[in-house]
Amino acid sequence: MKWAKRRLEEYKVKHAEQYAKLVELFPDTHSVDEEIQIFARNVSKIAPATLLLPVVNDLAEAMGNEPDVAMVMCTMFNSDSEMNARDFLFCLNFTIRQAPRFIGDENIQIPVPVAALLTSAMGTPGGFAGFIMDRINELFKAILDDYGMYLTTYASTNVLTEDPEVVGGWFTPAALNEMPNFAETFVCKPDDPRGHWGFNSFDDFFTRNLVEGPADRRPIASPDNDLVVVNACENAPYKVAYSVHRHDAFWIKSQPYSLQHILKGAEKYVERFVGGTVYQGFLSPQTYHRFHAPVSGEVKVSKVVPGNLLFATLLHRQSS
Repeated sequence: MKWAKRRLEEYKVKHAEQYAKLVELFPDTHSVDEEIQIFARNVSKIAPATLLLPVVNDLAEAMGNEPDVAMVMCTMFNSDSEMNARDFLFCLNFTIRQAPRFIGDENIQIPVPVAALLTSAMGTPGGFAGFIMDRINELFKAILDDYGMYLTTYASTNVLTEDPEVVGGWFTPAALNEMPNFAETFVCKPDDPRGHWGFNSFDDFFTRNLVEGPADRRPIASPDNDLVVVNACENAPYKVAYSVHRHDAFWIKSQPYSLQHILKGAEKYVERFVGGTVYQGFLSPQTYHRFHAPVSGEVKVSKVVPGNLLFATLLHRQSS
């Protein structure tokens, strides 16, 4: 939550005029009911007054016009959260126009920005209820998709720099110390006159290519044994399910799935995997993300399985 509070204070200074207008429309309140009433009364004025991005404005309008959305959003930011719903919208609006920064503090994990804003709120009763709602997931998926598109633009290269004056630059000495032999390992141009090491977007950097060369750049376990499955990226084991059935419920990001579900559209393959093993991996923000085939052979079907976004259970929060 410290990360989110620092970002909020930074944006309040940098975008003081917009924040002042937002506070005028949505003053601090003493209860969830009062906050919901204020959103319902003033939400139509929010976009022209504060210059919210369309996807963030859609969330704000839903909070003003849809009681279920208003209740869970205002509740999650009035429980244990240190940021109210108004400040969250303000912070979210600028966060999705800023690429992730490098953080050199070994005690702080490089955050996934939108999730970092919600870290405290997700573990509240409102967050628990909200992120299993289809409508909340629909609204946040649009926000994340919009952010993903921004990260494919040249504007997102502002953090791909050696400039020590830029906070969180990915090619500063501190950052490169965490990514040893970067220029020898990955396709890049350190002498790029633009200063971005040849990358055209943050996404370009994030999914960078390995330099062709010695096999030890990405060592493969038992390369001559086709029965060995390797990690497709630098993902760490999350969960392994053995002897799975057609309708078994194994879990991906707290969402239950079965073979029948994840192979929907390719049902003819389901029986071939019954009795097999399901491996789930987790990718952290700073690891290598470009996908490599985990087995020999030919890809027959590729599928993105929709699920609940940013979902965290109260039990997980307590166990943490």
